[in-house]
Amino acid sequence: MLNTAAAYPPGVVNRLAYLDFIAVISLIYFVFQAISKAKQLQLHARNMSMTVLLMLPPAIARLLFLIPWFNNFDKALNVAYGIIVVILGMLLYDDHKKGKIYPTYLIGIVLAIIMLVGQNLVGDWQWWVNWMAAYAGL
Repeated sequence: MLNTAAAYPPGVVNRLAYLDFIAVISLIYFVFQAISKAKQLQLHARNMSMTVLLMLPPAIARLLFLIPWFNNFDKALNVAYGIIVVILGMLLYDDHKKGKIYPTYLIGIVLAIIMLVGQNLVGDWQWWVNWMAAYAGL
């Protein structure tokens, strides 16, 4: 994708590379946490669920294109990450009602917000553009 950036709309390649970078780092983190917390069922389950939740936005964005109002990529992707933030907020609220908030969903909601906000700003980050250009040249 980085090698064929000219075939994509302006800025999309760096944006998707940013989202992929955060998603892969997050996936590695949550899988490692799930394995290391295997004997603590609540933490293990929450970490496993995070491996799925942070990977869902691309699929949600594609489904949103079935709704006529979602007629562009930016709108669909922003709403998809917003949906994940809402879901994680609901899970945090559920934990709160049960009397114990585990760190997993807090970390997840912070990452989802970083992805949601960052994907809209990454096009202006020259250091990121340079890093991705250098990476594509490898």
